[in-house]
Amino acid sequence: MVSYLKKQGASFCILWSACALFFIVCIVFPLFCTLLSPRLSDFARVFSTGRYRTVIFNTAAECICSTVLSVLLGYVYA
Repeated sequence: MVSYLKKQGASFCILWSACALFFIVCIVFPLFCTLLSPRLSDFARVFSTGRYRTVIFNTAAECICSTVLSVLLGYVYA
């Protein structure tokens, strides 16, 4: 690994570190904070309210339909 870094130079290491830091700050940290914010009562409310159940059902149906359509079109195209 050390010989690889010597070949690529310090600029490659700085660029790689900057990309990793950007990924952590802009993607990982907000997701981590989002996962910690809801309480158990929030989940109970989501699954007990009819409006939220409808939203969950519509989202799942859209996901299934788009996946099936993508697989079929990809199979025909291939």
